[in-house]
Amino acid sequence: MLHRFVVVYIDDILIYSPNLSDHVDHIKQVLHRLCHYHLYLKLEKCESHQSTTQFLGYVISPEGIQMDCAKVEAIKSWPQPGTVKDLQCFLWFMNFYRRFISGYSDLTDPLTSEF
Repeated sequence: MLHRFVVVYIDDILIYSPNLSDHVDHIKQVLHRLCHYHLYLKLEKCESHQSTTQFLGYVISPEGIQMDCAKVEAIKSWPQPGTVKDLQCFLWFMNFYRRFISGYSDLTDPLTSEF
C-alpha cells in the first residue's frame, strides 16, 4: 500500500490512483488500515477525488509536481539578505525547492562557499 498508492509524511496522507474506481478502492483500504490501528482522520481536513491538491508545500496535479504559487510569491518578495544569518535562512528555504531551479548548485555555490 505504502508507495504503491499512498504517501505518508508525519500526519499527512496522500492517496493517488490512475482512475476513480481504483481511487475508491484505495481510500477504502487506507481507511480500513487506519481503523485497524485506531487512527482517525479529521473530516474537515480531508479532500477526496481531487485532480489537483497541495501536499507538503507542493502542488500535485496530472501535469506533475510544481511549486505552490504562494511560495513563488514569497520568494519573489523576499528582502535582500543583510546578514550571513539572513542569507542562510533564505538558502535553507530555497533548498526545499532546488529541484525546480536549473543549475541551483552552481547559482548558490558562491554564496555558500563563505560559510
